[in-house]
Amino acid sequence: IIEKGSGILKGSFHLKETVDEDMISGMLTAIKGFVEDAFKQSNHDLQSIEYDLYEIHLHNFHKYYIATAVSGTFTETLENELENFNLEVSQEINKKNLLDSREALEELLLTRYSALKFSNQ
Repeated sequence: IIEKGSGILKGSFHLKETVDEDMISGMLTAIKGFVEDAFKQSNHDLQSIEYDLYEIHLHNFHKYYIATAVSGTFTETLENELENFNLEVSQEINKKNLLDSREALEELLLTRYSALKFSNQ
């Protein structure tokens, strides 16, 4: 979960260790801002970035965005499932007002994302 504009990492969940989560969130925000400025699309948001074997999906909300890195075959069905799932997570974050508590936010992310199962399609 990354704060829009500032690029501050509000919370994270990962299956594999990453280099530096704060560096990654800042990099994603810089890329997102650059692409959106370069194409002068103020009412459009960057939605994905491909990097090597990963596709990083960016789901934009009012104050933050959710960046999800996925490896392997990523079908349209799975993309829709992830988008719906992230929408549910966002609604829970907003309902419980978790953006200001990294510990509570990461507890929610751990609970929700570790239980995530995609369909077999």
